[in-house]
Amino acid sequence: MYIAFKNSDNMFDVGEAVTEWNLSYASAQEFTYEEDTDSGGIAIKSYSGSAKSFIVPKIIDGKEVTAIAQEAFSESDVEEVALPNSVKKIGNKAFYGCSKLSFIGL
Repeated sequence: MYIAFKNSDNMFDVGEAVTEWNLSYASAQEFTYEEDTDSGGIAIKSYSGSAKSFIVPKIIDGKEVTAIAQEAFSESDVEEVALPNSVKKIGNKAFYGCSKLSFIGL
């Protein structure tokens, strides 16, 4: 796993490899999702939870989370998000307008 932090240009720099996060897992019920037809896994469509920092679960409804859909977290107040290593694609503008976002773990 690698970490990415927002730099002074509001871009993300890849940091060092880490093996554990200091975040709590979000519940599957806090996400809307659908089947990712490309992989047969789950694509996260949106987040409705109240936590600002969390880990996206690797398994939802018995399937791996393989994608973050277009605009899934856009315009939200998320600050730190760790994605499972099963995520293979992130849609356009998935984190667009997340002005408080300072960390994405991949």
